[in-house]
Amino acid sequence: MATPLEQLNGAYGAVMNAEGQAFFRRLSEYLGLLRENRRIERVVKALSAEVQEAERKYAEEDEQLAREFVALRGDLVELAPEAGEDTEAEHPGQREPFDPAEAERWRAWSFTLANFDAIAADQENQMREEREGDRSRSRALGEILNAMVYNLQYPDDPNRKVRADLDDLRTRLNHLRDQQNAAQLRVEAVAESTGHIALLNLEHVISHTAPRQPRPEAPRGSDSTPSG
Repeated sequence: MATPLEQLNGAYGAVMNAEGQAFFRRLSEYLGLLRENRRIERVVKALSAEVQEAERKYAEEDEQLAREFVALRGDLVELAPEAGEDTEAEHPGQREPFDPAEAERWRAWSFTLANFDAIAADQENQMREEREGDRSRSRALGEILNAMVYNLQYPDDPNRKVRADLDDLRTRLNHLRDQQNAAQLRVEAVAESTGHIALLNLEHVISHTAPRQPRPEAPRGSDSTPSG
């Protein structure tokens, strides 16, 4: 009887040698083997648990870093009160797609302290975009402070610094952002080494290639259309 590894290798070879529609059928069978073979499933679950533990630790680090970024925000406003002028900046409202002016308003608001505070408090009106799979609060908070400090130090010319008094704060900010990046990379390394990312990608492909169930037909003589 073939071992789980031999079964996986055989299924993988069948996928790679298939062409046309057969490729997707074999791909689905390969994913089914990962899900349904008990011994393989135990291994997959163990690896998934390892990723979940790494994500849990990152969530704890993210929370601590977020608090430190909030404290740094207070120091920034104390050193440069003008940085706090956009604390009450009006939220741009519902975002309309394909509107360049609307996109610019959202981009500008996303780097205000109003958005910083919304993210820090995890409010519904926050704007926090994903960067390379990361939507952590600490990353977003660090990006906002980084932009603000840069604009204060180099308002007109990137080669002419006008606020050397913010150098120490800049150093502390860079240190926190390095910590956040290192924490994120640790999670990514675990996800990559365990094959978790590859499995998610495989499931994503299968979800878009699997045949869809036909929509129910309305009874003959009925004018109603099926919802959905």
